[in-house]
This record gives sequence, structure tokens and C-alpha cells, in this order.
Amino acid sequence: RKKLINAAHDCADGGLFVSLVEMAMSSNLGFAISTQKTIRKDAFLFGESQGRVVVTVNSEQLDSFKSEIELSGIPYISIGKVTTAANIVIDNISFGSVDSLKEISENVIKL
Repeated sequence: RKKLINAAHDCADGGLFVSLVEMAMSSNLGFAISTQKTIRKDAFLFGESQGRVVVTVNSEQLDSFKSEIELSGIPYISIGKVTTAANIVIDNISFGSVDSLKEISENVIKL
């Protein structure tokens, strides 16, 4: 109702990494995130636990978003930022461009 969220995507199929890449491919933007040290990296990035959602918020609205989400009692963590450079960066390590993953995704199965 307050229009604080720019985009949202569930983390079910393929986990967080797949959700972020799908969002990046549809927006032609990149992301830079940090994993949590208390969770195995593979579980953090590819775990398919239900009920998780990735949301993007404008930096100018971040404080308002945090206030609203805290009032709701919904647990959340901030994992990183959307980047205008369409690259994928996890824990300060580059995993290539969004375009390269988009090309792979679009050309995996050829009939």
C-alpha cells in the first residue's frame, strides 16, 4: 500500500541465487550480495526453503521499509544491493555478467 517495494520474488525453486539471477535478467541490472557466515554458502544460496522472498527497495525508502517490516514482526536481513552494472558479485567475488547467464538460460535447450 505504501509502494515501498520495487520488486519481489519468491526463493522456492533454485533458492536465493536463482531468484536473484531471474530478477537481474528481467531488469538488466546486477547485484552485489554477502552471504551469512553462520550458514553454509551452498545452503544460503541454493536452499529451497519455503516462505522466503527477495525484495528490492530504493535506498531513499529503505528506512521506511525497515520500519514497516519491523512493525509487522516479519524477520528480514539485508543481503546487498542492486547494481547498475549488470554483474553478479557474491562476497566480493565476480561471477560474471547477467548477459552471459541470460544467454545460457535462453540457449540451454535447442530443438
